[in-house]
Formats: sequence, structure tokens, C-alpha cells
Amino acid sequence: SSSSGGGSGASTAQADVADQALFGLALSQQPRATEQLLALALAVGRPPSHMVHAQDRALAALALAPELPASEQAQVLQVRQLRQQAVLQAASAQTSEFQAATNVNADGSVDQLSVSYCNHADHPAPMTDARLDQALATATALFKEDSGSNDESCDYTFQRQGSAQVLGTSGDGLDVISTESELLAVLNSNCGWVKVVRVINYCGGSGTNILGCAPVGVVRKVALVREDNVDAEGLTWAHEIGHNAGLEHYNTIGNVMYPSLSLGGKLTDAQCSHYRFIFDQEKADDVGSGGIFCFPASATVYVAGQGVVPVGRLQPGMRVADLQDETTPRTTPFIAYLHRADAMWADFVELQLEQAGYGPLKATPEHYVFVVDPSSGRRRGVRADAVQVGDLVLATPTASTNGSTGFDAAGQAAAQLVRVRAVGRVRERGIVAPLTESGTLLVNGVLSSCYADVAATSHELSHTTMAPLRWLHQHFPGLAAKEPTEELHWYAKVLMKLVALPGVAAVLPVMQ
Repeated sequence: SSSSGGGSGASTAQADVADQALFGLALSQQPRATEQLLALALAVGRPPSHMVHAQDRALAALALAPELPASEQAQVLQVRQLRQQAVLQAASAQTSEFQAATNVNADGSVDQLSVSYCNHADHPAPMTDARLDQALATATALFKEDSGSNDESCDYTFQRQGSAQVLGTSGDGLDVISTESELLAVLNSNCGWVKVVRVINYCGGSGTNILGCAPVGVVRKVALVREDNVDAEGLTWAHEIGHNAGLEHYNTIGNVMYPSLSLGGKLTDAQCSHYRFIFDQEKADDVGSGGIFCFPASATVYVAGQGVVPVGRLQPGMRVADLQDETTPRTTPFIAYLHRADAMWADFVELQLEQAGYGPLKATPEHYVFVVDPSSGRRRGVRADAVQVGDLVLATPTASTNGSTGFDAAGQAAAQLVRVRAVGRVRERGIVAPLTESGTLLVNGVLSSCYADVAATSHELSHTTMAPLRWLHQHFPGLAAKEPTEELHWYAKVLMKLVALPGVAAVLPVMQ
């Protein structure tokens, strides 16, 4: 049973025990247990309000029970359809309430998450616009519901963006995901946020009958399969989008982030806040402008004497792996962060390299990376969004098949020319802009600049602009540091103000 109260510890514990008991009945595989589940699941019509969630749990649990006789299967299907209609009617009834809910903005608009999608070219039963509208309406209604048992109302609306696009080509084999390379090929496709495939047998490891797969904290990368039950389908979409929002699995049956199929849309306050990040950032016109962006927080560098270190954990004086020219390895001192915002979302260009164990490199579109002219063998800085498939970059292995890197204990490594295999776009949370004494460093093993093109400048001019800060670091290191409570370095703020003055942008190189 569940309490109608506001989610006290006792009522939450009781609900969790009840959920576990229902699924335990299914897993027992005993005829009497299945009969009890059927009795609860087939409470047709309008069950008492305190029994509705138990009925949904029983319907979900029956999926784990032994195969039912045809007559009882038909009855269960009928009840599922009735519950689906009830949920959709509730969603429709709440439409007028949306305007008065807490998600109404000052301009009268409602927080909506627009989800684009694509079906693989060989999918025998692709998702349709009408079916997706129905599934997302179900997810929205359950998100807004407050069951009073470890559940909070989350006042956001899922909606479809555009019509179905096509993923891949007929015969490419990507309708079935069985390997890491197949998974990455699907997730990195730009055909839509959610990629609908036929079968998923790999998600960080081999498995069978996987419903969906999505990286945690990386937006617009979801792969999933079709489901018969529209309620379950809507919640699977919300579950995988939750991973993109930074949510891990949550081991309470009925929670939207429960690791296996569970027909419930429960959300905690903290989980709802994660979805808020996506709603806020997806409705922003351009999250990657107006600041000093660089690399995502997920990027790594190699530090002499320490090994691979997240780019956001550098300390002044650490020596970071770098290249003096096209072939000579060196290390360079880390000075400070020009910009650091752990909670900020930004769009990044992702450069995937042909050789296994190299890269990928992710950087904001304006950021300078180095490509090598095949005729002269010389490197030049270009914007990340100008890099093309087939371009050559300087890189060293970040991780080989035996787990080692291309760096020695001193943080040095000989780089080689590696071709760019693919260029894509990703959105990630957390941005970090490190500054080194040389103005360059190896990020994920790929030679990169510390600067970006804001005022039609170049890497070399931007490096000259930073000379005063490098001098301060050498003689008065305390003055060169960034205040921990500030996102932007004070020197970066000064330069941003200068470049905003009339006429200055045309002559002043600025880093980003």
C-alpha cells in the first residue's frame, strides 16, 4: 500500500517493500503467485486511487512471470490499454494547467524539451510521429504526477521536434548494435537526438534485449529499441534522456531511472533538477557563445610524474605534456585557468581519429587546433569547426590495448601524424580553459592551442597577447592566479572588455 502523504521515510519504505514484493511474486514463477498478480492487475474500471500504482506495478511485474494463457493475455492487454488511456486523458486534462504551473516563464512560454529522432533505414517497425507524440505525452503526465511516495512533480513537457529522419543506410548493419564501434557509430550520428534501432546487444559491455543506451552527461546521444507498450516506450525515452542529463541508475522500483523496465515515472527533487539543466540549455539560442570556452571537463592531459589527469584538476607549476615542434616532445608549466565552469553546458566539435587509441579531441568551435600541411610538414592553427575529415593532426596514444599511454615518466612522448576519421558535434556539461607557458598542450593526446578565434586572430597573435600574464606568473605567481570563486580569470575579463571597445576588435587578438 502507499500513503497519500508527502513522502515520509516510513511511507517511502512501505512503497519500496510493496514494489519488491510484487516483482518477487513474478520471479517466483509459481502459479499461485501469478494468480495473485493477475487479480491485482485485472482490477479493471476505476480502481481506488491508492491502488492505481500497485496495479501498474503488477502489470509491469507480469512481464517477468511465466507465459500466460491466451485468454488472460488478452485481459492483461485490455487493462494496459485502459491504463494507457487514463494516463493520456490525465495528460490532456492537465494541458490547461500547464499555463499556471511553475514552468511558465515570464514571457508566457512553457518549458518544453523538444526531442528529434531517426529510425534506422532497415528497421521493420520504425517509430512514427503519432506514436512518439503518444509516448511523450505519457512520460510528461507521469513526470507531473506526485504519488506522495519518494516522488516529486517535475513540471516539464516532452515534445517531438520535427518528423522522423533516417539513420544510416540499408545494409550497413547498424540496425543491430553488437560492438563498441557500432554503438559509437549510431550515437555519433547527427540524424536526431534519439536513434531508433532494431536490437541493442552492447552498451558498455555485451548483453541481450537491452532497451536503450546513452552516455551520462552527454546530450543528444541516445540509442534505443521499439517497445509494444506505449507507456513503457515513453518512459524508456525519458530514462535514456535522463542519462544524457547526468543521471545514473536509481535502485528503487518505479523510479524513472530504475535500471530495468518499471512502469513508473517517480522522480526525486535532485533528479528533476538534472532534467532542468537540459530544459534550460536546450532552449538557449547558443550556449557556446558569449564566454571563454575551451575543452570539456571530460578531457584529460598527461602530467609529468603523475600520469593522466583530468584537465580540470591541474595545479600551477604542474608540467603538462606538449610538443616543441612537429616531432620534439616537451613539457610545459600550467599557469592558470582562463575560464572554468563545472555546471555550464557547451557545444563542442568532436574530432575522431583513424588510429585506435588516439583521441578523440573535443573543443569549442572557435578553439584553435593544429593541422599539418602534408606538403610542407608544418603545422598551423585552425578553428576546430574548420577541421575536415582526412586532415592530419599531431597525436600520441592516450591508451593502447594494454592500457598504457604513449608518454614516459617525464610526461614526454613522440607524436605522429594521424588522420581525422570523423567530425561531429556533442554537448557536454563542464568547460575548462587551461593556459600553459607555451600556449600549447596535448589534450587527449592531440596537440592543441590554449586559445581561440574571437576577433579574426591567430594562435600566434593570441599567444603574444598573453605575454603580460606569463610574465606575472614567472615573477609574481600569486597575481597570475585565478580566484577560485570566479569563473573567468581577471586577465581574461580585462581583454574581453578591451575587445568590446569600438575599433579594438579589429586589431586586438583575444584568446577564448
